[in-house]
Amino acid sequence: MLSASTDAIRSAIRNVTNETAMPELFKTERGAFDSSENLLAMSENPQKVVTYQNNESEVVWGSTERFIESNLEDGKDVAIEGVAVLPKNLNSATFGYRAVFIVNLQDQTEIILQHAHENSFDWLHK
Repeated sequence: MLSASTDAIRSAIRNVTNETAMPELFKTERGAFDSSENLLAMSENPQKVVTYQNNESEVVWGSTERFIESNLEDGKDVAIEGVAVLPKNLNSATFGYRAVFIVNLQDQTEIILQHAHENSFDWLHK
């Protein structure tokens, strides 16, 4: 079985294109999640951030889908991880798949935030 992350696929696409050709891949900041630019963008205009992320996911999905299909043609199973796998894209997939969505069984927001606050290495720290 092969596995890939949509982050890795996005990075590979970025290495063979540029912002002029595929602007959707370059709108979402990939620096530190808690950078002042990211925090400001998310607090001032969260819908814009979500729109940029969804547009990027659409572009990444095209390459992800081709990666899956080419490996299935070679008889290899594939596991894909990442937020760029949108449910609406799976609805139109022409190959069989099984999806696993990992969620909390109960609201653990306070526990998660407490852990993040206590651990400076956590991406939710700030």
